[in-house]
Amino acid sequence: MQVDIAGFDAAMEEQRTRSRAAAQFKRTADSELWADQELTDTEFIGYNALQGEGTVLAMLAQGDDVSRAEVGQQVQIALDRTPFYAESGGQVGDTGLLIGPHGQVRVEDTLRPIPGVGVHYGVVEQGSIARGETVTAQVNADRRRDIQRNHTATHMLHRALRDVVGEHAAQAGSLVAPDRLRFDFTHTRPVTAEQLQAIEQRVNNWIRTDAPVTWNTTDYKTAIERGAIALFGEKYGDQVRVVRAARTADDSAYSADTIATIATRDSQELCGGTHVARTGEIGLAKIVNESSVASGVRRIEMLTGRAAVEWVDAQLTTLHDLAARLGTQPTQLAERIDSLLSEQKQRQSELDTLRSQMMRGELASLLETARQENGLTLLVARVNTSDATRLREMGDWLRDKLGSGVIVLGTVIEEKPQLLAMITSDLVQQGYHAGKLVKSLAQMVGGGGGGRPDMAQAGGRDVEKLDEAIASVPQLLAEQKAGA
Repeated sequence: MQVDIAGFDAAMEEQRTRSRAAAQFKRTADSELWADQELTDTEFIGYNALQGEGTVLAMLAQGDDVSRAEVGQQVQIALDRTPFYAESGGQVGDTGLLIGPHGQVRVEDTLRPIPGVGVHYGVVEQGSIARGETVTAQVNADRRRDIQRNHTATHMLHRALRDVVGEHAAQAGSLVAPDRLRFDFTHTRPVTAEQLQAIEQRVNNWIRTDAPVTWNTTDYKTAIERGAIALFGEKYGDQVRVVRAARTADDSAYSADTIATIATRDSQELCGGTHVARTGEIGLAKIVNESSVASGVRRIEMLTGRAAVEWVDAQLTTLHDLAARLGTQPTQLAERIDSLLSEQKQRQSELDTLRSQMMRGELASLLETARQENGLTLLVARVNTSDATRLREMGDWLRDKLGSGVIVLGTVIEEKPQLLAMITSDLVQQGYHAGKLVKSLAQMVGGGGGGRPDMAQAGGRDVEKLDEAIASVPQLLAEQKAGA
């Protein structure tokens, strides 16, 4: 069987394009609606707080500018200030609650439809909410902390990746979600298992140092001169935020060997996202996949914190379950599997030998059915076999024993007819052609096929016609001789 991988990839890319187009259409539509509001930039207070008060400046419901929204309505709300992070730079938007004097909104996403303005997308789940009201904005704290772990780990992964595979491994995209992080980077070949292990080790060593993560605002030129990494293609203003994850809390507390397995230097990147205060908050990092996403672009997927622990627990559960099924201890599982594989290989060899002996006995009997017809030795029969390869082996054995003649074997494999024709070289020189013979036979069983003058195989759909096709072999050979 063959799989059209190129076709699958093309279809998948078309689907991704449609999804991106749909999302872009929504955001474009939102942008047009929000552009008419003429709002000032939203003050983001979420770097240091997960709760704060803000005033409802504008609100949309079902595409209309509204002054009040009632329970059950889908709404988009802009506040003058908010602790909710709006999706950008790969980091997903926050979720949580907006609690007003007369109702409550469950925020399902936070986006930035126009530059500078954060908009809370959600549904009114209690009472009502109105323009001009002061609301308490509460970010889902557990979810935000998971996101922050993944975001800081993304920066650390970037630094560790460069240390291991080279400075050419530049970021080409990322996703920072609460359950995982995804990091795309420029690299022309797969990252080896040994390299992935070294990268993961560096990140976890870095986590255990509980090093500080700090940020400051400076001008773009100064940030770059001080070694901060800027993402290619990203637009930056004159003032930029630099996030720095130090190698260790105190280099003097660690040996040179330990420091060498963390990073060559601090991680410094231009970033507007939210982060942990210390690397130790990340807890644990596990690389779970490395793959190609485009020519010259690779992807690493990593879990941190709670998600990493859950993944490790799941792997251990599977390991213990497999060990129990095989009647051994987890530490001896590899040895037990090797033993079973060796036993299986030996038994398969014994089974193949028995099958070969049985097949030769059957074929010896089949060889006795060869008959002379129109000056040719014909061996035409319906046989039982498990696959097309074994059918070919049967044909090879019969041809070698026959010396000179025509062999046509028919069988049923997975409820479909299969045909094999073999013609010895002396008869090929006389004009007989196995490929043409099989093509004619295949048409009778509702299929197609062909092959070389000395050997050809074909399949079909109509099992009921198989015996009829086999019976027509003498006539078809006679027609070939007449045509020659």
